[in-house]
Amino acid sequence: MALFIMKRLNNKSVHKLTYGEFLKPFVPQWNGDVKVLQSTMHSQIVKGSRKETNPIADGIMFGLNSPSGQKLKLSDIHLLTPPFCTVRREFVNFTEYPISFYYVAEKNGDIGNCLSFIKIPYALSSDDLSLLLTVKTEKGHIVSYNFTKPIHSDIILDFTKTLDEKQVNTFSKYYRMNKDLLKNVQIASLDENFQKRWFPLDLFNAGNDYFWSVIDMEDELEKHDSYDFDFKIGKKTQPRDLYMKVIAKNIDRSSFSIRLNGNLKDMEAFLCAFTSRNDNRRKMSDLDIYMMQLFLIRIGIVYAKKK
Repeated sequence: MALFIMKRLNNKSVHKLTYGEFLKPFVPQWNGDVKVLQSTMHSQIVKGSRKETNPIADGIMFGLNSPSGQKLKLSDIHLLTPPFCTVRREFVNFTEYPISFYYVAEKNGDIGNCLSFIKIPYALSSDDLSLLLTVKTEKGHIVSYNFTKPIHSDIILDFTKTLDEKQVNTFSKYYRMNKDLLKNVQIASLDENFQKRWFPLDLFNAGNDYFWSVIDMEDELEKHDSYDFDFKIGKKTQPRDLYMKVIAKNIDRSSFSIRLNGNLKDMEAFLCAFTSRNDNRRKMSDLDIYMMQLFLIRIGIVYAKKK
């Protein structure tokens, strides 16, 4: 299974399996309600190169079915078809990048088939990892746990461009799309500010909607995400410790966030134990967990149920 055979970026093994150990993903990878459509390699981000073009974000293109050029919020459009996904190969260094095309229209009322960008707040320094856990409650009961957060800032798309004949021919081959459709759409891409800050990881389909998981290019949780409590994860830390010391004491708050911080190995053990508890798992969405499964494996954490 692909999730568990990937290597750490420093070429060390992700996880040493003991004889008879069995790993089961918290979310089915091929036949579940949430499916991954595209993935990128985390190593394709060059930290400290914020002025360079982000090849992954730059490969996300939108085509508006309206003939008049205009600026629209991402939240004001919906997809007319599923995304067209493929891979572009650079002829110079033969690097491959995922690219995707979204044929969209303005929303007319509350309609599905939308695209959103979901961030994974984190900080990574050597073998030390910080994650953000958001707890939502209602009438003294926990409603949900989330490790991800929507990007709330407006994403503006400027639909003022069209494709020339060469581009139409190229993209029709890439996406196996009708040339007439490509000739008649207004084109927009994610703007420079977005590309300098956010790095897309995985594209998901959940229900009728689509979601890109993204990480901050600076990976500085403390700089961009506030939190209410700080909780240290050690070798012997158990999910009940977090509940009794932080969550239970703030159960009357409608929402609060906790920064979980610890060594990669200790964080792996805690995250797996936390999510393996049925009472916690029922309060976590498949999309949130699947995004974390694919993100964490990139930094050497196998996020799965261990038997």
